[in-house]
Amino acid sequence: MDFVDIVLRLIVAAAVGALVGLNRDLHGKPTGVPTLGLVGLGSALAVLTVAAGLTAAGQRLGILHIVGMLLIVAVGSNYALFFDRLAQERHREMSRTLASLAVANLATVIGFGVLAFSSVPVLAALGATTAPGALLALVFSALLAPRAAFDS
Repeated sequence: MDFVDIVLRLIVAAAVGALVGLNRDLHGKPTGVPTLGLVGLGSALAVLTVAAGLTAAGQRLGILHIVGMLLIVAVGSNYALFFDRLAQERHREMSRTLASLAVANLATVIGFGVLAFSSVPVLAALGATTAPGALLALVFSALLAPRAAFDS
């Protein structure tokens, strides 16, 4: 996969998220185009980074890696939505919310990280994909979050 291919995939992920957001906007629901576009982009960045890392390490990607990537998307979308909520509401309990995100992420990374060292190949594949992906999902969600999420 070359650079142009990666950029195109990221654009498609953000566009799909934005289309879902547009549907929500048109139906008068909160969390619309900007938020879901960033959710799609952040999740895609985490998945592509993990896939590139595993491929660079010589791993042949299989079905359990794909399942792990779906878990990355699920976890990453939750992180992005928490950061968006912080930005929208100027949450007075921001430090508690950020601490809970960090603890939840740490538990996820440790739980799946242990699986990465399993002698059972399917568990090792799931852990090796999901542990770094969960961490990257949090990092990308924070980097892509509206700056208002971090204002006190």
